[in-house]
Amino acid sequence: MPGTRTAKPKATAKPKAKATAKATGTKRGAPKGPREAIVTPDRASFDTDDKRAQYARLIIFNFAKSAKSKEKVAKGTDVNSASDALLTRAGKELVGGTMIKGAEGLDVIMALSKDGSTTGRPLTKAYAAEVRPFLRRLKLAPQFGRRGRKAAAPAEAAVEEAPAEEVAA
Repeated sequence: MPGTRTAKPKATAKPKAKATAKATGTKRGAPKGPREAIVTPDRASFDTDDKRAQYARLIIFNFAKSAKSKEKVAKGTDVNSASDALLTRAGKELVGGTMIKGAEGLDVIMALSKDGSTTGRPLTKAYAAEVRPFLRRLKLAPQFGRRGRKAAAPAEAAVEEAPAEEVAA
């Protein structure tokens, strides 16, 4: 019979795949076992020359100036002239509670990084997440500012002295 369709036999349903050991829900590259907890030291260390440690210093200084802190910062004190003891006490106060935990903590870090930063803008959320471990460990830089500024100052002085020597000769 022309024009009539013939029904194709239906394929048998395949059995559903069973969960394998690889499909346990763990991410690749995730550390096995519990993470080591970050312990806040009694005193801050000021030996790290890293931009993240510089921002940690700025954030703790800005927290010390804020009304949320118990620390009193004298007028005219800037981030580089603040004492190590003041930054240690303010850092322990900031890190000691739940202020910098979670997504809200990143917002706090971003807000505290705006005043006095080299760009005048707050940190991005991703970079604030990179700065947070430096805050928790109280690893701060000895100075805040652009790195290499001290090396540029003697070079400028040498340029100024060179023409004076040429004139005398």
